[in-house]
Amino acid sequence: MRSFLPLLLPFALLSAEPTPAPAWLGVHLNEVDEALSYHLNLSGDLGVLVEEVVPGSPGAAMGLKTWDIIVAVDGKPVYTPRALQAEIRERKPGDAVALTVRRGPQSVDVKGPLAPRPPESERPPMAFGEGPTPRRGQLRQPDGSVMEWSIGEQPPIGGDTKP
Repeated sequence: MRSFLPLLLPFALLSAEPTPAPAWLGVHLNEVDEALSYHLNLSGDLGVLVEEVVPGSPGAAMGLKTWDIIVAVDGKPVYTPRALQAEIRERKPGDAVALTVRRGPQSVDVKGPLAPRPPESERPPMAFGEGPTPRRGQLRQPDGSVMEWSIGEQPPIGGDTKP
């Protein structure tokens, strides 16, 4: 009887190698919906909202800020967080990436290298998306004003709780 071990050994050696960490930008993203587009005076549905920039991340080193709208990666337009994440996944840690960002009324170009994605245990917790869904809150806008929001039939923050 013939042994298959010599045939399988090369495949075992290939799979024993650790897979490199994917490239990481270090930002938490959200879609630019119609309401946000109107509120920020954006034209069209182009871009992805930066909700949070992880301190010490490549995004922070590039100068990305909360409320930035990333509209292109290396000149290629992006419309959704998934499209932006796909663009980053196509790159390796250490690759430089150029982002075109809408910051208020200005367009800003930032560039920098991507880093290896840190293990889950080493990443800071997300400010958004964890825990119960918030029912109401406040958003500070780039101009410093505050917009109140609520989901469902709740009174505005600080409002009367009587029906």
